[in-house]
Amino acid sequence: DGRCTSHLKIILLGGRNSGKSSVGNLLLGKEEFVTRERTSCSRRLGVVAGRRLAVVDTPGWWCDFSAQDTSQLVKREIANSVSLCSPGPHVFLITIKASSGFSEKRRRAVEEHVALLGERVWSHCMVVFISAYRSEHTEFLRTGGEALRWLSKKCSHRCDHVISSNDTEGPELLEKIQKVVKENGHRVFEMQEHILKAISEKKRRAEVEAQKRFVRMKKYRSLMRAEEMNVVGASTPSGENEDDPDNPWNPGTLKFYNRAELKTSDHRDYVFLRNKPSPWSEGAGALTCSQQLMWDARLEADIRK
Repeated sequence: DGRCTSHLKIILLGGRNSGKSSVGNLLLGKEEFVTRERTSCSRRLGVVAGRRLAVVDTPGWWCDFSAQDTSQLVKREIANSVSLCSPGPHVFLITIKASSGFSEKRRRAVEEHVALLGERVWSHCMVVFISAYRSEHTEFLRTGGEALRWLSKKCSHRCDHVISSNDTEGPELLEKIQKVVKENGHRVFEMQEHILKAISEKKRRAEVEAQKRFVRMKKYRSLMRAEEMNVVGASTPSGENEDDPDNPWNPGTLKFYNRAELKTSDHRDYVFLRNKPSPWSEGAGALTCSQQLMWDARLEADIRK
């Protein structure tokens, strides 16, 4: 029936640098989330005052940009965050940093990104204003204007303010969250079927594209390795293919340069670093046929490695 009272499941939503991770750490009573931007969801579990918690931090969006400008990866992660709180989260905390202000443009960004989860999500949303000082919160409420009033009304006036540096704020925030859960009859949020299908289809297409990119990259790397080994498109100085009978391949000569042996031929130069110089490198004169064959065999073995 959509009820789940075993433990509290919370999802954090908000723009970049809006304080989501800080709120998550306050709720869990310890530094569980690294306060940096992420491109994927992160879930942490804990027990606070005898109550089990599951807190999911989501990637943030650019506060002044619409959902259309947000990457598909971030939007998929926001939508998929619900799957990390099976059978569903009890509450979504929309974090707003008081020191940043809240313009109409930012209000639209919040509306569009929260809408990725469907219209029903608003009944499970609560706004959390986060600031470093109490005075910041007072000024923020005074200058918030119509945009802030809209957000408060959309969340049924379920708002709270926390001081990021005050560890005692966590338990008080948890009590207010529990009150929201009680008002909703302990029901968890469940995404609408058509949204789930759309998310599944987008995920499938992303996986197909990722596989195509992997195949293309693998092919490209193979070609690059072959190019480095001089086995693709090798040509003679005349520009003809090395199989041209009028331009036979020359095995070249071997020269010793300190710890590097350089073989020159009609191909591009090969350079191999060796632990020991070849037994013929110190000698004078050209290599014998047997020495050349042995060297070519070693060269081929090095290439295969």
